Amino acid sequence: KMRKKYFINILNNANFILPNSYYTEHFYRKLVSQQKMLVHYPGINMKYFDEIKKIQRKQDNFIKIGYIGSLSKEKGIILLLDTFKKISLKKNIRLYIYGHGKIMTEKFIKESASNDKRILFFGKYDHKDIKNILSSIDILIVPSIWEEAYGLVILEALAANVTIIASDTGGISERIIDGYNGFLFNKGDVTHLKEKIEYVSNNYSTIQKSLNFKMSQVDIKKDIEKLLKVYNYIIKSQNCDFFNYKFDEDIKLISSFLNKDFKTIREKLFVDFLNPGFDIKKSWNKFAPKNKEEIQKYYSSTESFIISLTAIYKTYDRFIWRKKAVEIFLKFNVNTILDFGGGVGYDTEYFFKFFGATLYELPSLTAKFAKFRFKRLNLDIPVITSLKEELFDAIYCTEVLEHLVDPQQTLKLFHKYLKKNGVLIVTHSFELVGEEYPSHLQQKAELIKNFILIVENFGFKFLNHEKVPGNKFYIFKKL
Repeated sequence: KMRKKYFINILNNANFILPNSYYTEHFYRKLVSQQKMLVHYPGINMKYFDEIKKIQRKQDNFIKIGYIGSLSKEKGIILLLDTFKKISLKKNIRLYIYGHGKIMTEKFIKESASNDKRILFFGKYDHKDIKNILSSIDILIVPSIWEEAYGLVILEALAANVTIIASDTGGISERIIDGYNGFLFNKGDVTHLKEKIEYVSNNYSTIQKSLNFKMSQVDIKKDIEKLLKVYNYIIKSQNCDFFNYKFDEDIKLISSFLNKDFKTIREKLFVDFLNPGFDIKKSWNKFAPKNKEEIQKYYSSTESFIISLTAIYKTYDRFIWRKKAVEIFLKFNVNTILDFGGGVGYDTEYFFKFFGATLYELPSLTAKFAKFRFKRLNLDIPVITSLKEELFDAIYCTEVLEHLVDPQQTLKLFHKYLKKNGVLIVTHSFELVGEEYPSHLQQKAELIKNFILIVENFGFKFLNHEKVPGNKFYIFKKL
């Protein structure tokens, strides 16, 4: 208790806290004000790892799987050994283990290696040896069963073009997108890890060519530049707070677009960051629309969605939503996405890194701001306010339907503008109405109770649910 109290006291007295992942930030939120925090991914020397790519890996008749790190139960080494024992001896794979730990753990590993000639235990290593280690393996396994904050070895392996299979836990899952720049397995799941190892080893050559190793790489030069900005900011203002820094560019854009001073926008955004949707609730209650025409007028003229959506979309939870959506789209080989009702465009911007992405928004101040924002950021992302003849591979529509007068008509439109076998990801919060959610419109009980069936009646097949923080994705395929 004393150590924890001492630790919290240090954090509270800091001008700035730089968590090394969104997962770590999420943890620190319980201890200190989020205003002090800015997620900062540590970088690595990319030039050093460029040299590894030039090293010709020895071509053997077997796939070399590597484990690099502390030999402790929480790091998953025992899990990995248990998994490896279940893999058929006929499989042409080897397991190279680098690291050291408790005497009993090392003894167990040595015994495992002596009983299975496929396992080679190299023991303790120095970090200067990492170049040779990474050049000697084909696949890196990171099997942690605890919540890893970051995982530097993952960045190093990506930089060296080594295929990664990692536990879907903590900060690890922020760096790896399953099937895109590596592979994830369910934490602690021996069967799932075995399946991943066998799949990757059986298809190694094809997979190695298809993975995007550049994704998630952070060069130490950019790392240093960012740190210098933070240090300079602290030096210039002892009265600094995280909010000013984190939203600085957003505040400037909104201020410029709405022609309002920086301080006013900062205060509005700050209130909404602490109370999600506050500005929308306030403006809705003031406008008090009573019919379809008044609702449309409200949406077209209000600036509240610019404020509230900027605050909401920058949270850790929404980062997880976007990441999960990308994983789903990649699974279905999607090329083009319509972000329907995407507001100010943070989701669209993220999707644009992977696919052709288009933002649809009602003719409104929000849509105009999205265009303004993309232009200022030099992003060639289309923003449309009416649907024409273009068809899309996927439609992403989250937290939109509950705001619509006729959501069923919108679901019908989705079928029209999706290609055959196109994917629809949609959420709904129809049951959340009343004073706390004034802009959510009361829907028919039938739509709430039979949502999946109603969507299927428009020509879709329901595939499954995917849980995301605070909601769940309904995933459909167009028939």
